[in-house]
Amino acid sequence: MRVELHGGPAPPVALQAALDALGLAVCAPGEPAPDAAAATMALVLPGDDALERLGALRERSTLPVALVAPGDLQATRALLAAGARELLETGLTAEVYACRLTVLLGLAERRQALRGALRDLQGRHAFLYDRAPVMLHSIDARGRLVSVSDAWLAALGYRRDEVLGRSSVEFLSEASRRKAVEEVLPAFFVTGVCTDVEYQFVRRDGRMLEVLLSAVAERDAAGAITRSFAVSVDVTGRRAQQRELLALSNPDDGDPDVMVQRLLRTAARTLGVERVGFWTYTREPPTIRLQSLYVQSRDAFEAGAILRGEDYPGYFRALAEDPIIIADDAWTDPRTAEFAASYFAPHGITSMLDMPVWFRRSLVGVLCHEHVGPRRTWTLDEREAARSFGLLLSAAYAADVQRHTEEALRRSEASFRELIERSPFALAVHRQEKVTYANPRWREALGDPEALPGGSLRGLLHPDDSASGEAFRPSERPAPDAPRELRLRSLHGGEVIAEVTSIPVEFDGEPATVTIARDVTEQRRIQAQLLLADRMVSVGTLAAGVAHEINNPLAYVAGNLSFLADHLTGLGGATDAPQEGLVAALVDAQEGVRRISRIVRDLKTFSRADEERRSALDVRDVLEVSLRMVSNELRHRTMLVRSLAPVPQVDANEARLGQVFLNLLVNALQALPDRAPEENLVRVATFASPSGEVLIEVSDNGAGMAPDVRRRIFDPFFTTKPVGVGTGLGLSVCQGVVQALGGVIEVDSEPGQGSVFRVRLPALKEPRSVAPRSPPPTPLTESLSVLVVDDEPLIGHVVRRLLQPEHLVVLETDAPSALARLDAGERFEVILCDLMMPGMTGMDFHERLREKHPALLDAVIFMTGGAFTASAREFLERVPNPHLSKPFDVAALRKLLEAFRKR
Repeated sequence: MRVELHGGPAPPVALQAALDALGLAVCAPGEPAPDAAAATMALVLPGDDALERLGALRERSTLPVALVAPGDLQATRALLAAGARELLETGLTAEVYACRLTVLLGLAERRQALRGALRDLQGRHAFLYDRAPVMLHSIDARGRLVSVSDAWLAALGYRRDEVLGRSSVEFLSEASRRKAVEEVLPAFFVTGVCTDVEYQFVRRDGRMLEVLLSAVAERDAAGAITRSFAVSVDVTGRRAQQRELLALSNPDDGDPDVMVQRLLRTAARTLGVERVGFWTYTREPPTIRLQSLYVQSRDAFEAGAILRGEDYPGYFRALAEDPIIIADDAWTDPRTAEFAASYFAPHGITSMLDMPVWFRRSLVGVLCHEHVGPRRTWTLDEREAARSFGLLLSAAYAADVQRHTEEALRRSEASFRELIERSPFALAVHRQEKVTYANPRWREALGDPEALPGGSLRGLLHPDDSASGEAFRPSERPAPDAPRELRLRSLHGGEVIAEVTSIPVEFDGEPATVTIARDVTEQRRIQAQLLLADRMVSVGTLAAGVAHEINNPLAYVAGNLSFLADHLTGLGGATDAPQEGLVAALVDAQEGVRRISRIVRDLKTFSRADEERRSALDVRDVLEVSLRMVSNELRHRTMLVRSLAPVPQVDANEARLGQVFLNLLVNALQALPDRAPEENLVRVATFASPSGEVLIEVSDNGAGMAPDVRRRIFDPFFTTKPVGVGTGLGLSVCQGVVQALGGVIEVDSEPGQGSVFRVRLPALKEPRSVAPRSPPPTPLTESLSVLVVDDEPLIGHVVRRLLQPEHLVVLETDAPSALARLDAGERFEVILCDLMMPGMTGMDFHERLREKHPALLDAVIFMTGGAFTASAREFLERVPNPHLSKPFDVAALRKLLEAFRKR
């Protein structure tokens, strides 16, 4: 300790001894006394003997003491100003002075110890203040920051020198600043305390930081606030989770799948779980399907896995029985251990916390928290959180079901209302046949109900149906009566055929009747037209069958005529007049057979079913067939002018194209007036356009068409012909056929000037060659063994007459008998087989040959009176065997046999 002696002589020996005994050092006046500023006591000495006694009474002291001579007021004031706290006055006796000095020195020592402790405490406080994990700051009475903690600076992204001295509200958002100035600070200056005030700080990077702020104020003696201390807790993440939970608690906001994903993400972050998933439950069979699984480390979702109850019976039993499955060690827990190898090991799962989700006493799913890492003990708070998330998921499921139910109800009501307004049926609500409501369709079809004659629905009935008024009254039976067809008179004019049904209802709280009238006028007209069209289809089908049946007798008639002509020609010379007349008659008969055959062939062409099969065609050949079909009508009604110039081939279907030409010819004939044939004219022409198209024109000098009729002639079911004469489908079908071939059909017509129908078809880019005509057959020189298989015996007989005695001919009338001959070992070089036979057809016979006698397959020649089924035509195209069309030409038959002879 250093002692400075002011205003007195140098201490005598006794004083020096006392000072030494006290451990006090004396410095000369005027020398620097740095310890004086740290002195805790100023001593004014009354005399030297007091110091001597002090040395005996006082042990060594460690206090800084300044000694001041009596009367040196200036030095005393200086010491007091430097921090001295005690001053002994003069005039005391040495004994009193020494005792008092001892007490004061003890007090000073304790004060010094307290000051040291205070400095240590202040240091610790500063350390804790700066290093505290929460945001701390202090402001002065003017609201300026005087201190901030490290956590405060880190949270907001500032340095300390950038914030001290600035107003604390500068760092708040605009909304929080208004809240602080207008609400929080006025109350704080009154009470000196605020607790958990929600503020938003603005970080240096512009992001928001949500906090809960609590503060306490320091006041002076007058009660004025001099300083305040505030603690802020960062709740940004907590508020975000709360907002997510709030959104999750209201499943009306957004898609249910998105809501489930948000709940899973929130649960994972709240509980610190790596994997959280929702599995939906199916009772039969017991199955859980992963709807969505959130993986926190990847911030990604998975779905689709399926787990079956038969593979994990313990877990599925726990789902139905346990309110919550808490498995701290999922590998050993009997409820979850079944998953160890198949599920836990691949994902590193060690602990499970699963919450079954129930809805209306039924298990609908399970919320699974899957912990990855060291085994985890689930706390009570975590279990309660899992329950909360499970209940929230159940509530969301219920809300979603309710929402879907309400939406379905709303849609149903809206659909019902819209159904009534937009119903294609006329609908009216009435009481005692007085209409109170009618939908737009009723007003459109039948008129305004207020204009009903007599104010009753009976005023709509046709006079012939007046006795059917009971149709407007509801049935007393539980089920409504079948609709009744009535003729109603529209208030707009005209007649409506309607199917009428009446049903009892409650309308505006009172009993009423709903009458529904379905307009079937157009449907009945179309049905009549379709019946006619159906009859035409039936005629076409019948024609195909008739053609086949005609061909069989034609075949043997033609064959026998050829046989007779050949034999009569060889019996005598040309000078024999009777014989010559017989030969001429047979030639005429053969020409008749050929004409019948040609008619049958044309009939088959128009009755084919292969409507989409195309080939290279010369349209002139198709026109000739169509002209032959209407030749009788043309001969008696009109003059026909042909102008069939050569044209390129087209890629088309013969039957469909022939249908187009036939329809155009029939329409032209029907357009002609009833006058002398030489006054009517039908012209058919073909020519190639400059653009390379093939043009076909069918024109007439008939009545022609008005513009309104011309615009509608290609509309389905439009016709100007009387009922029973036309269906209104012909030209519509023609247009469809031509368009399908890549062409167009056009019409030019004026009333009284006739009509011209023009068909434009694309020409075939690569014309296909036509097979050359066969040369005349050469006489047969070697006989063949021939087996004839035909269910028509006369066909076999005529073949035998034509081929014998040159060839050996054996006849069978069914395929099984022919097979029996072959199975018995008989062999034939040629087998003539009919294609269409009852029982086993020629196609079946060919297949049996393939199985049992494949060497004879090439010996088969098929005969057909008309392959009018698709399977028969496909068969003839597929197999390489030749075929003869009935009635066949004798020369063609002999040519085929000659080919077999040359093998």
